[in-house]
Amino acid sequence: MLSLESPVAAIYVRYSAVDERMMDVSSLFSFMVHASYSDDFLHCPEAGKGSCYNDCMDANQRKAIQGIVKETLKNLESNGFNAAYVNDKAELMSLIATLVPEGTTTSTGGSMTLQETGIMDYLKEKTAYTADRKEAYGVQCYLASANAVTMHGELYEVDGRGNRVSAMLFGPEKVIVVAGINKIVNDLRSAVERVKMLAAPPNCNRLDKDTPCTKLGHCVSPYFDERHLFALGCEADGRVCSNAVIFARQNVKGRITVILVGEEYGY
Repeated sequence: MLSLESPVAAIYVRYSAVDERMMDVSSLFSFMVHASYSDDFLHCPEAGKGSCYNDCMDANQRKAIQGIVKETLKNLESNGFNAAYVNDKAELMSLIATLVPEGTTTSTGGSMTLQETGIMDYLKEKTAYTADRKEAYGVQCYLASANAVTMHGELYEVDGRGNRVSAMLFGPEKVIVVAGINKIVNDLRSAVERVKMLAAPPNCNRLDKDTPCTKLGHCVSPYFDERHLFALGCEADGRVCSNAVIFARQNVKGRITVILVGEEYGY
């Protein structure tokens, strides 16, 4: 059975565990919390190549980002989520093995993060994994990523057919959401814009969708306002932005665990 009460899990689930080691990760925000890069980063020829994120930040910027992660984790906990931070993929996999023991019934929503971190391999090799979308509602643990995590402690999820967000909302006993720190944004406005500008276009390319964003490189309605809140003007049958859910304060406390990883994963 899935357990979030183990001593190992308790170590990770406290946001106080975030420390200066967080700044030694190979990459930091590719989409900064305020939706803008520093001039140093924009003009760096090594931008986006791992250590550049650290090289282009001084000590004050690193300290600020450390505070952003701590605040996000604290607000997630205040909203009824279990909140965890791990420095890298190795620590992540150690925590996953504790939270999702061998033999646990599992399923997942489509996620590059789960693939890139090795979680998918673990689930298929060590757990009773099902890819059946209907069976997913009855599993002990459902795993997915987030399109964005706000500093206010909210998850923003956008889906095409709705199977991923629906299983996160109801059905599985426990839900684990894994997100690289590149998914952290300031607020819901930034979350919407992050999906329109950064997440949807590569996802549509990955899924071989014929949508405007695969040609433009961004959503056909890229901004957040009353006219462009979702994807006004996108009439593609294969659009992946058909359903959006905001996970705010949770009535069932602790059902959803959010794990932030101090590396960049997914779109």
